[in-house]
Amino acid sequence: MDKRQVLAMFCLGGILYTLQSLSFFSAVQYIPTSMAALLLYTFPVFVAILSYFVEKERLTKKTVIAMLITLVGLGLVLGLSFGGIQPIGVLLALAAALFYSVYIVVGNRVVKGVSSYVTSAYIALFATISTFFIALKDGGVDLTFAVQGWWALLGIVIFSTVVAISFFFRGLQLIGSTKASVLSTLEPVVTFGFSALLFGEAFSLLQLLGGCAVLVGAALIVSGKGGSQSWHPSRLLHKTIPKRRSCCEASRAGASIHFM
Repeated sequence: MDKRQVLAMFCLGGILYTLQSLSFFSAVQYIPTSMAALLLYTFPVFVAILSYFVEKERLTKKTVIAMLITLVGLGLVLGLSFGGIQPIGVLLALAAALFYSVYIVVGNRVVKGVSSYVTSAYIALFATISTFFIALKDGGVDLTFAVQGWWALLGIVIFSTVVAISFFFRGLQLIGSTKASVLSTLEPVVTFGFSALLFGEAFSLLQLLGGCAVLVGAALIVSGKGGSQSWHPSRLLHKTIPKRRSCCEASRAGASIHFM
């Protein structure tokens, strides 16, 4: 890796990833967690818009429909509580979604030609350094917890951070930023599923329907083909502007009318 790639990794982990985390956890201090999570998971919309302009990644109708179905499903799964909403919380949650969107789009360019595991290691390293200094400012790092806490922390580091980030960036390399971001909205559904299996938590019929909607949106993304119809301004121009005939075609047409 050259210096530019290392600098890009620092921007991803030390700045964008850290800002996204701080924005989200600050948002839940002002608005309900369910609303903060739902606003955070609007990031596929931001990713699609940024990818359209930055990466020239075309939006297919199937992808747009999948995003709408997924957002509705997430609203049902997470539930919404509108009590005690403060605008600063909404702004922080949307800022988290925007930071995460930029993180994904920039990451999509950085990971090209770089191992996803190397990317994950650098991002985790720089995010740890940034978070450590922020923690020092807020009173220091408290490591006085039981052995069970260390095991839980180890599991979070390995599976929820290193493996998860590595797999996500490998997905970016394979299917692009928009589709990968929409598929990653399966996270709340998987969380609810494991909560039911491991802890016996119950959820309502609406949450089940919402989970099915998210799965349908993911299925639409997975079944998408490269040759599907896409939304692009040039398509409208081709449809509305008639094709001009050449001079030879026009003269032949005029001659045929003349001799009839």
